[in-house]
Amino acid sequence: MRIKSHSRKLAGLGTAVILCTASLCWAAGDELSRGDKQFLQDASELALGEIELGKLAQSNGSSPDVKQLGNKLVADHTKSLNELKAIATAKRIGLDWKLTTQQSRLLSAFENKSGAEFDKEFREQVGKDNEKAIKIFQDTAKNTKDYDVREYAGKSLVALRTHRLMAAGHGAPEAVGERTAR
Repeated sequence: MRIKSHSRKLAGLGTAVILCTASLCWAAGDELSRGDKQFLQDASELALGEIELGKLAQSNGSSPDVKQLGNKLVADHTKSLNELKAIATAKRIGLDWKLTTQQSRLLSAFENKSGAEFDKEFREQVGKDNEKAIKIFQDTAKNTKDYDVREYAGKSLVALRTHRLMAAGHGAPEAVGERTAR
């Protein structure tokens, strides 16, 4: 009798230890590094800025290629922003979800442009923004320890590279293709 009683207590204690260990592991695994939190904030700002810039391209751009790139920016970054919101919610990370002051100034400057001037400066800006973003996303995809952040960064690279190629005048997304953008 006494052995069975001890066995039950030990079995119960073992289960409690396993559950406590699992909950501690879950809480510890859910914690993001400061760098990952900053990356998520930067990624949200990038997406918001590119969405607004894409909308301006749809209305102020003169060439079909610029309008198409604007559509692509809005579609891809809206999807990216939704994925980012899901990660932030799951990780319990509060992000600002607003444009930076610098982005607001840039968008204001673009609002007053149209035609060939808009197209030229828009392409340059998108190319420059995406070149910078590619470096940040590559670094995060390579170096972060968090699986969700790494997957998000890696998956986003295809769209960023496609945007950069389209901004450089390499045609429609179908012409650029995912293989070329990698």
